[in-house]
Amino acid sequence: MKVFVSWSGPRSHAVAQVLREWVMAVIQAARPWLSSEDIQRGAQWFGDIGSQLQESSVGIFCLTQRNKTAPWILFEAGAIAKGVPTNRICTLLIDLEPTDVLGPLAQFNHTRPTRDEMYKLAATLNSALGETRLTEAQLKKSFDAHWESFDEDFRAAVDENPEAGAPVAPPATDEMLGEILSNLRSMNSRLSQIEASATADVTEAFVRAAKAATANRPPWLKDDGLPRLEPVDISQPEKKSILIRRRPITGVGGMDPSQS
Repeated sequence: MKVFVSWSGPRSHAVAQVLREWVMAVIQAARPWLSSEDIQRGAQWFGDIGSQLQESSVGIFCLTQRNKTAPWILFEAGAIAKGVPTNRICTLLIDLEPTDVLGPLAQFNHTRPTRDEMYKLAATLNSALGETRLTEAQLKKSFDAHWESFDEDFRAAVDENPEAGAPVAPPATDEMLGEILSNLRSMNSRLSQIEASATADVTEAFVRAAKAATANRPPWLKDDGLPRLEPVDISQPEKKSILIRRRPITGVGGMDPSQS
């Protein structure tokens, strides 16, 4: 299973390198891919990244206050999601809280660099392996064996790569409310699309059933389902002809009303 590790900026890159080594150590069957480490020299880097995005079913995005809305991060997240429900978008929050994340990435569950939440991230990666995944006991043992080294390396990567400039201010209340409204509208639009698709499927099913019933009707029935008044030769296989006539309207007791 390929895991795409996304980064933007020195601090994010340093943490991504630590994360790559940690994933390989904890879950040996996973294959984390990091552009700075895994693109061969002389290769067309954009084409290589595009191929990895296409092949990866899980993406981990190393977010900081500086890159949380970076276009490249958002592009890579969208490329991995690509409308496939089974694909996973995971965010690692390096120096921010879940409430700091706005835009498309806000809809995903975030991971802070704590022991409990990093174990949940490891469990997510492990479950994506399917039949080759580790048992819960194996995963816990492997996670415990590598946690302290990850925690130390993570803290060192953050300390050694300070973010330049003033910290980004937290979002204003109006901005957060606007984001919530935007998400609600997006959800409503998706529900409408699902309902429209379901209605179209049901309608198509009824049309197919009607066509099938029409194709299999007896030859002596008209298109409206009433008997034909003219003789119709249905001689195969009996070689006979029949004439279906409408019976006259009778009065009470079966008498012709014209004679009463």
